[in-house]
Amino acid sequence: MTATKDYDLVHEPLPAYSSTWGSDTDLESEPKKAQPRVGWVLVWDSVKSRSVLVAQNTVPFLQKTVWPAIRRFRFTKKQVYAFLLLALLALLPFILVALASGGLSYGSGPFTSLFDAKTITCGDAFGTPQNSTVGGVEALFVLDFTFGKLPFSQVKIIDVVWDVVMGRGAQLLAWWVSYIVFCDALLRVIERHPATYETFTHITIQGAGFSSLLALFKDLFRTKSKRTWTLFFFMFLSTIYVLSLQTILSAMTGYVNTTIAWVDVDQSNQIVPASSFTYGSFFYSLGNMTMNKTCVDGLDGLITDSYQFDSDRRDYCDCKLPNGTVMPYQQWSSRYSYNDAYRSNYTYTSCVFNFTENTQTYYNSVTNKTEQCKRDYTFNYHGKDYNIWQANYSSGYCYDDHGYEYSTLKLRCLPDTANQTYQWGFSTMLSGIFIILQFSWSIVMYIVWQDAQFNSKLVKSGYRMNLLRAAFAASVAAKWKTGMGGCELVRTDKKSLERSLYGTKKKKYAEVEYDVFVSGKEARLDSSDEEGELRRRNSRNQDD
Repeated sequence: MTATKDYDLVHEPLPAYSSTWGSDTDLESEPKKAQPRVGWVLVWDSVKSRSVLVAQNTVPFLQKTVWPAIRRFRFTKKQVYAFLLLALLALLPFILVALASGGLSYGSGPFTSLFDAKTITCGDAFGTPQNSTVGGVEALFVLDFTFGKLPFSQVKIIDVVWDVVMGRGAQLLAWWVSYIVFCDALLRVIERHPATYETFTHITIQGAGFSSLLALFKDLFRTKSKRTWTLFFFMFLSTIYVLSLQTILSAMTGYVNTTIAWVDVDQSNQIVPASSFTYGSFFYSLGNMTMNKTCVDGLDGLITDSYQFDSDRRDYCDCKLPNGTVMPYQQWSSRYSYNDAYRSNYTYTSCVFNFTENTQTYYNSVTNKTEQCKRDYTFNYHGKDYNIWQANYSSGYCYDDHGYEYSTLKLRCLPDTANQTYQWGFSTMLSGIFIILQFSWSIVMYIVWQDAQFNSKLVKSGYRMNLLRAAFAASVAAKWKTGMGGCELVRTDKKSLERSLYGTKKKKYAEVEYDVFVSGKEARLDSSDEEGELRRRNSRNQDD
């Protein structure tokens, strides 16, 4: 019976298809849109899972330390904002300045040009002015990157706006960043061991200030943990940097008088504006006539035309050697260059064009004339024709029809007394130092902040320190140390309270423990009024 019954159940026909099954699912309801964060999380998890395969072939440090940290990383808005702040205030300026100051040049490293000796030049100067190169410590404050020709009122406004907006603004931003990082790092320290009451209150309530600097300095001699000592030492240096930031930004900028180049004529202490000099050519001699560096109008054009004339003759004409051999000048030039026999018997100018039987001509495309190969290039000076090759001339600068070689001119950069204006600008050397300091400070601050984000229980739970919480935490720690109530703490003697909380040579300072931030601890510790009264009496007896 049982076998038959089972057989019948197995072969029992399936129920007919129900027309209502399709309505069991609401087909008309629109699918819910996935939250943007969910999509990012899925992509990020995929990247982390693939990173495991890469980590298997890396060194143990990356396998045990770096990759686990990456896998625990959460792509949050706070992390995005922190990295953007790091990129805008540290990474991007550092990279741009490094590339602009030598990183793109072959054979020079980043920032090399910023720390070279500074040469101060004038806008209309030719050559290097005297006493214009500044090196060493003095170059720190040389404004070698300036612009504008502004009246005093405008340049002063620019300088004040820079000090107020950029100087104080950057200092305020640095204070805000340091407050967040220091508070999170201090919570990380408190989870390992208590922090001194003085350091906690100054850091969490005042931020980076002179009182915090003094408290951190004291803790450098109190703390026994190497990790905590290293952190406090960095916080000490960081506080100095934040306090000095406005001064650094102000020192690397400024304004100077607009200067022009003056020339010491013949080293006679007679200075003339460099704008009075013009570039030109002058004669030492012309034929048998001594010219004494006389400047001649149009001499530059004559010299240029003579070079073109001679170049054309060498391309199209024949020349004759002293032994009577006639050949194209290009052939002579080639033989002289590669044949030792020619170089030993002749000079380069031995092959001449102006021999009697030379009847060759060529077409000058510049003058649109047919020229004779044997003709010399001549010019007229004071009604007399001269051969340009008989002239002894040079190029330089002319003033009052007298020529001066470039090397003999001594320039000075002096204020423009006729049109007194000012320029505003930067010291590139001090700016480079600031960029490097800002980059280093930002990187270490980012590392300290990330350490707290990954390893602090309070920070990972979402706890964030602010002035109000810091005041409450300090009040709780003061109550536990002194045994006093809130009203008693307000009315007690200031010096006595400072000795109880900050400590003396004979009395231990108060501490802020992890229990302050744990829910229910204060109620348990202060549950007995007798214990609280006993602590108050002991505290008063110690003060007396």
